[in-house]
Amino acid sequence: VLGLAAVPARAGDEGRIEIADVPVTLTNPGSYFLSRNVSVFLPDTGDAIEIQADDVTIDLNGFTVHASSGTFGGSGIYQGASYRGLRVRNGVVENARGSTGGDRAGIYAKGQGNAVEAVRADDNDYGIRLGPGGRVEDCVASSNNCDGILVGTDGRIARCAAYGNEADGVQAGNGSMIEACSAYGNKGVGIRAGSDSGVSDCTVDDSGQHGIEAGDRSMVKTCVASTSVSNGIDLASASIAEGCTAVSNRLDGIHADQNASIRGCVAAHNRSDGIEAGEGSIIESCAALYSLTNGIRARSSSILRGNLCR
Repeated sequence: VLGLAAVPARAGDEGRIEIADVPVTLTNPGSYFLSRNVSVFLPDTGDAIEIQADDVTIDLNGFTVHASSGTFGGSGIYQGASYRGLRVRNGVVENARGSTGGDRAGIYAKGQGNAVEAVRADDNDYGIRLGPGGRVEDCVASSNNCDGILVGTDGRIARCAAYGNEADGVQAGNGSMIEACSAYGNKGVGIRAGSDSGVSDCTVDDSGQHGIEAGDRSMVKTCVASTSVSNGIDLASASIAEGCTAVSNRLDGIHADQNASIRGCVAAHNRSDGIEAGEGSIIESCAALYSLTNGIRARSSSILRGNLCR
Protein backbone atom coordinates (compact mmCIF):
# COMPACT_ATOMS: atom_id res chain seq x y z
CA VAL A 1 0.00 0.00 0.00
CA LEU A 2 2.74 2.38 0.94
CA GLY A 3 6.34 3.05 0.02
CA LEU A 4 8.29 3.85 3.16
CA ALA A 5 11.46 5.50 4.31
CA ALA A 6 10.70 5.04 7.98
CA VAL A 7 7.98 3.52 10.19
CA PRO A 8 5.06 1.98 8.27
CA ALA A 9 1.64 3.55 8.10
CA ARG A 10 -1.16 1.45 9.55
CA ALA A 11 -4.79 0.87 8.64
CA GLY A 12 -6.96 3.37 10.49
CA ASP A 13 -10.60 4.28 10.96
CA GLU A 14 -13.09 4.72 8.12
CA GLY A 15 -10.78 3.00 5.67
CA ARG A 16 -8.13 5.66 6.07
CA ILE A 17 -4.45 4.88 6.53
CA GLU A 18 -2.53 6.15 9.53
CA ILE A 19 0.83 7.87 9.05
CA ALA A 20 2.68 6.83 12.16
CA ASP A 21 6.07 8.45 11.52
CA VAL A 22 8.22 10.25 8.97
CA PRO A 23 9.98 10.35 6.57
CA VAL A 24 7.50 8.41 4.47
CA THR A 25 6.64 8.07 0.77
CA LEU A 26 3.03 7.53 -0.31
CA THR A 27 2.87 5.57 -3.56
CA ASN A 28 -0.84 4.72 -3.79
CA PRO A 29 -3.98 6.87 -4.02
CA GLY A 30 -6.07 7.00 -0.89
CA SER A 31 -6.93 8.82 2.31
CA TYR A 32 -4.26 9.18 5.00
CA PHE A 33 -4.19 10.80 8.43
CA LEU A 34 -1.69 11.74 11.12
CA SER A 35 -2.17 10.32 14.60
CA ARG A 36 0.42 12.53 16.33
CA ASN A 37 2.99 15.26 15.74
CA VAL A 38 5.81 14.03 13.48
CA SER A 39 9.34 15.32 12.92
CA VAL A 40 12.31 14.56 10.69
CA PHE A 41 15.56 14.34 12.64
CA LEU A 42 19.08 13.53 11.50
CA PRO A 43 20.29 11.08 10.27
CA ASP A 44 16.96 11.05 8.37
CA THR A 45 16.93 13.63 5.57
CA GLY A 46 14.74 14.89 2.75
CA ASP A 47 11.01 15.48 2.66
CA ALA A 48 8.89 14.48 5.63
CA ILE A 49 6.03 13.17 3.44
CA GLU A 50 6.59 12.59 -0.27
CA ILE A 51 3.67 11.95 -2.64
CA GLN A 52 4.20 9.63 -5.60
CA ALA A 53 0.59 9.02 -6.64
CA ASP A 54 -2.47 10.88 -7.90
CA ASP A 55 -5.51 11.55 -5.73
CA VAL A 56 -3.96 11.47 -2.28
CA THR A 57 -5.76 13.07 0.68
CA ILE A 58 -3.89 13.82 3.90
CA ASP A 59 -5.74 14.88 7.03
CA LEU A 60 -3.17 16.32 9.40
CA ASN A 61 -5.79 15.85 12.08
CA GLY A 62 -4.72 18.96 13.99
CA PHE A 63 -1.11 17.78 14.31
CA THR A 64 2.21 19.26 13.15
CA VAL A 65 4.69 18.13 10.49
CA HIS A 66 8.11 19.41 11.56
CA ALA A 67 10.50 19.15 8.61
CA SER A 68 14.29 19.06 8.72
CA SER A 69 16.24 22.17 7.83
CA GLY A 70 19.72 22.88 6.46
CA THR A 71 21.71 21.30 3.66
CA PHE A 72 19.96 17.92 3.85
CA GLY A 73 16.51 19.25 4.69
CA GLY A 74 13.37 18.90 2.61
CA SER A 75 9.78 20.05 2.40
CA GLY A 76 7.14 19.11 4.92
CA ILE A 77 4.91 17.60 2.21
CA TYR A 78 6.25 17.29 -1.34
CA GLN A 79 4.61 16.24 -4.61
CA GLY A 80 6.39 16.14 -7.99
CA ALA A 81 4.99 17.80 -11.11
CA SER A 82 3.81 14.54 -12.71
CA TYR A 83 1.16 13.91 -10.01
CA ARG A 84 -2.13 15.66 -9.30
CA GLY A 85 -5.16 15.74 -7.05
CA LEU A 86 -3.42 16.13 -3.67
CA ARG A 87 -5.57 17.35 -0.76
CA VAL A 88 -4.03 18.44 2.54
CA ARG A 89 -6.04 19.83 5.43
CA ASN A 90 -6.25 20.64 9.11
CA GLY A 91 -2.81 21.01 10.69
CA VAL A 92 0.58 22.72 10.82
CA VAL A 93 3.70 22.44 8.62
CA GLU A 94 6.90 24.07 9.82
CA ASN A 95 10.70 24.32 9.61
CA ALA A 96 11.12 23.28 5.94
CA ARG A 97 14.15 25.47 5.28
CA GLY A 98 17.22 24.91 3.12
CA SER A 99 20.69 26.12 4.01
CA THR A 100 20.48 28.84 1.33
CA GLY A 101 16.70 29.27 1.27
CA GLY A 102 14.10 29.28 -1.47
CA ASP A 103 13.82 25.67 -2.60
CA ARG A 104 11.64 24.04 0.04
CA ALA A 105 8.18 24.63 1.44
CA GLY A 106 5.91 23.56 4.22
CA ILE A 107 3.73 22.13 1.45
CA TYR A 108 5.27 22.03 -2.04
CA ALA A 109 2.91 20.44 -4.56
CA LYS A 110 4.09 21.00 -8.14
CA GLY A 111 1.32 19.12 -9.92
CA GLN A 112 -2.06 20.36 -11.13
CA GLY A 113 -5.35 20.61 -9.29
CA ASN A 114 -4.07 20.37 -5.72
CA ALA A 115 -5.77 21.87 -2.67
CA VAL A 116 -4.78 22.90 0.84
CA GLU A 117 -7.35 23.77 3.49
CA ALA A 118 -7.10 24.95 7.11
CA VAL A 119 -3.30 24.60 7.32
CA ARG A 120 -0.85 26.86 9.12
CA ALA A 121 2.61 27.14 7.53
CA ASP A 122 5.31 28.78 9.67
CA ASP A 123 9.07 29.27 9.39
CA ASN A 124 9.64 27.50 6.07
CA ASP A 125 11.27 28.69 2.84
CA TYR A 126 7.85 29.00 1.15
CA GLY A 127 4.85 28.45 3.36
CA ILE A 128 2.45 26.83 0.88
CA ARG A 129 3.45 26.49 -2.78
CA LEU A 130 1.13 24.89 -5.36
CA GLY A 131 1.26 24.42 -9.13
CA PRO A 132 -1.36 25.29 -11.79
CA GLY A 133 -4.98 25.18 -10.70
CA GLY A 134 -4.01 25.08 -7.04
CA ARG A 135 -6.52 26.05 -4.38
CA VAL A 136 -5.64 27.36 -0.89
CA GLU A 137 -8.44 28.13 1.54
CA ASP A 138 -8.64 29.12 5.22
CA CYS A 139 -4.86 28.94 5.70
CA VAL A 140 -2.26 31.05 7.54
CA ALA A 141 1.36 31.54 6.45
CA SER A 142 3.77 33.41 8.68
CA SER A 143 7.49 34.05 9.12
CA ASN A 144 8.54 32.17 5.99
CA ASN A 145 11.81 33.01 4.20
CA CYS A 146 10.11 33.53 0.81
CA ASP A 147 6.42 33.89 -0.13
CA GLY A 148 3.80 32.92 2.39
CA ILE A 149 1.32 31.44 -0.11
CA LEU A 150 2.06 30.92 -3.81
CA VAL A 151 -0.09 29.25 -6.47
CA GLY A 152 0.40 28.91 -10.21
CA THR A 153 -1.89 29.89 -13.07
CA ASP A 154 -5.67 29.53 -12.73
CA GLY A 155 -5.43 29.21 -8.97
CA ARG A 156 -7.64 30.33 -6.11
CA ILE A 157 -6.67 31.67 -2.69
CA ALA A 158 -9.53 32.44 -0.31
CA ARG A 159 -9.90 33.46 3.32
CA CYS A 160 -6.18 33.22 4.02
CA ALA A 161 -3.79 35.34 6.10
CA ALA A 162 -0.10 35.96 5.41
CA TYR A 163 2.10 37.97 7.73
CA GLY A 164 5.76 38.52 8.51
CA ASN A 165 7.03 36.72 5.40
CA GLU A 166 10.35 37.75 3.81
CA ALA A 167 8.92 38.08 0.26
CA ASP A 168 5.28 38.33 -0.92
CA GLY A 169 2.48 37.52 1.46
CA VAL A 170 0.13 36.01 -1.14
CA GLN A 171 0.90 35.46 -4.82
CA ALA A 172 -1.12 33.85 -7.63
CA GLY A 173 -0.36 33.36 -11.33
CA ASN A 174 -2.32 34.48 -14.37
CA GLY A 175 -6.05 33.83 -14.43
CA SER A 176 -6.35 33.42 -10.68
CA MET A 177 -8.72 34.61 -7.96
CA ILE A 178 -7.71 35.96 -4.55
CA GLU A 179 -10.63 36.54 -2.21
CA ALA A 180 -11.12 37.72 1.38
CA CYS A 181 -7.43 37.48 2.28
CA SER A 182 -5.31 39.61 4.60
CA ALA A 183 -1.60 40.34 4.39
CA TYR A 184 0.46 42.44 6.76
CA GLY A 185 4.09 43.00 7.57
CA ASN A 186 5.41 41.15 4.50
CA LYS A 187 8.68 42.43 2.98
CA GLY A 188 7.57 42.02 -0.64
CA VAL A 189 4.16 42.75 -2.16
CA GLY A 190 1.30 42.08 0.21
CA ILE A 191 -0.95 40.47 -2.42
CA ARG A 192 0.25 39.92 -5.99
CA ALA A 193 -1.91 38.59 -8.82
CA GLY A 194 -0.92 37.88 -12.42
CA SER A 195 -2.72 39.02 -15.56
CA ASP A 196 -6.43 38.35 -16.10
CA SER A 197 -6.93 37.86 -12.37
CA GLY A 198 -9.33 39.08 -9.69
CA VAL A 199 -8.61 40.35 -6.19
CA SER A 200 -11.60 41.09 -3.97
CA ASP A 201 -12.43 41.89 -0.35
CA CYS A 202 -8.79 41.80 0.74
CA THR A 203 -6.93 43.88 3.34
CA VAL A 204 -3.22 44.68 3.17
CA ASP A 205 -1.08 46.64 5.61
CA ASP A 206 2.60 47.47 6.06
CA SER A 207 4.00 45.88 2.88
CA GLY A 208 7.65 46.32 1.93
CA GLN A 209 6.69 46.94 -1.73
CA HIS A 210 3.21 47.53 -3.22
CA GLY A 211 0.25 46.65 -1.07
CA ILE A 212 -1.72 44.99 -3.89
CA GLU A 213 -0.30 44.43 -7.36
CA ALA A 214 -2.36 43.10 -10.27
CA GLY A 215 -1.33 42.30 -13.85
CA ASP A 216 -2.90 43.31 -17.16
CA ARG A 217 -6.70 43.10 -17.49
CA SER A 218 -7.23 42.34 -13.84
CA MET A 219 -9.85 43.59 -11.40
CA VAL A 220 -9.29 44.71 -7.81
CA LYS A 221 -12.58 45.20 -5.96
CA THR A 222 -13.49 46.39 -2.43
CA CYS A 223 -9.94 46.04 -1.11
CA VAL A 224 -8.03 48.14 1.44
CA ALA A 225 -4.29 48.86 1.20
CA SER A 226 -2.46 50.95 3.79
CA THR A 227 1.05 51.95 4.88
CA SER A 228 2.86 50.28 1.97
CA VAL A 229 6.44 51.31 1.16
CA SER A 230 5.45 51.76 -2.50
CA ASN A 231 1.95 52.17 -4.04
CA GLY A 232 -1.07 51.02 -2.12
CA ILE A 233 -2.70 49.46 -5.18
CA ASP A 234 -0.68 49.05 -8.38
CA LEU A 235 -2.52 48.07 -11.57
CA ALA A 236 -1.11 47.07 -14.95
CA SER A 237 -2.72 47.99 -18.29
CA ALA A 238 -6.48 47.74 -18.87
CA SER A 239 -7.19 46.84 -15.25
CA ILE A 240 -10.02 47.94 -12.97
CA ALA A 241 -10.15 49.17 -9.38
CA GLU A 242 -13.62 49.44 -7.91
CA GLY A 243 -14.69 50.42 -4.40
CA CYS A 244 -11.15 50.29 -3.01
CA THR A 245 -9.47 52.33 -0.26
CA ALA A 246 -5.77 53.29 -0.15
CA VAL A 247 -4.50 55.12 2.93
CA SER A 248 -1.10 56.39 4.11
CA ASN A 249 1.05 54.70 1.48
CA ARG A 250 4.52 56.11 0.79
CA LEU A 251 3.95 56.59 -2.95
CA ASP A 252 0.61 56.69 -4.78
CA GLY A 253 -2.54 55.46 -3.16
CA ILE A 254 -3.75 53.91 -6.42
CA HIS A 255 -1.45 53.78 -9.44
CA ALA A 256 -2.57 52.39 -12.82
CA ASP A 257 -1.05 52.03 -16.27
CA GLN A 258 -2.89 52.97 -19.46
CA ASN A 259 -6.53 52.15 -20.25
CA ALA A 260 -7.41 51.58 -16.62
CA SER A 261 -10.77 52.15 -14.96
CA ILE A 262 -10.87 53.44 -11.37
CA ARG A 263 -14.35 53.85 -9.92
CA GLY A 264 -15.75 54.60 -6.49
CA CYS A 265 -12.37 54.53 -4.75
CA VAL A 266 -10.95 56.57 -1.85
CA ALA A 267 -7.29 57.54 -1.53
CA ALA A 268 -6.26 59.48 1.58
CA HIS A 269 -3.05 60.72 3.20
CA ASN A 270 -0.73 59.18 0.61
CA ARG A 271 2.74 60.68 0.24
CA SER A 272 2.66 61.06 -3.54
CA ASP A 273 -0.48 61.19 -5.72
CA GLY A 274 -3.77 60.00 -4.37
CA ILE A 275 -4.73 58.42 -7.69
CA GLU A 276 -2.61 58.29 -10.85
CA ALA A 277 -3.56 56.64 -14.13
CA GLY A 278 -1.98 56.31 -17.57
CA GLU A 279 -3.27 57.29 -20.99
CA GLY A 280 -6.83 56.49 -21.97
CA SER A 281 -8.03 55.78 -18.43
CA ILE A 282 -11.29 56.56 -16.67
CA ILE A 283 -11.42 57.89 -13.10
CA GLU A 284 -14.88 58.54 -11.75
CA SER A 285 -16.76 58.92 -8.45
CA CYS A 286 -13.51 58.80 -6.50
CA ALA A 287 -12.22 60.84 -3.55
CA ALA A 288 -8.55 61.84 -3.23
CA LEU A 289 -7.93 63.42 0.15
CA TYR A 290 -4.87 65.12 1.64
CA SER A 291 -2.29 63.74 -0.77
CA LEU A 292 1.22 65.13 -0.48
CA THR A 293 1.41 65.97 -4.22
CA ASN A 294 -1.57 65.62 -6.60
CA GLY A 295 -4.99 64.45 -5.60
CA ILE A 296 -5.76 62.89 -8.99
CA ARG A 297 -3.41 62.81 -11.97
CA ALA A 298 -4.27 61.27 -15.34
CA ARG A 299 -2.38 61.15 -18.63
CA SER A 300 -3.70 62.20 -22.03
CA SER A 301 -7.01 60.96 -23.46
CA SER A 302 -8.31 60.10 -19.99
CA ILE A 303 -11.77 60.85 -18.60
CA LEU A 304 -12.31 62.28 -15.10
CA ARG A 305 -15.81 62.81 -13.77
CA GLY A 306 -17.62 63.14 -10.48
CA ASN A 307 -14.45 63.07 -8.35
CA LEU A 308 -13.62 64.90 -5.13
CA CYS A 309 -10.16 66.28 -4.36
CA ARG A 310 -9.28 67.92 -1.11
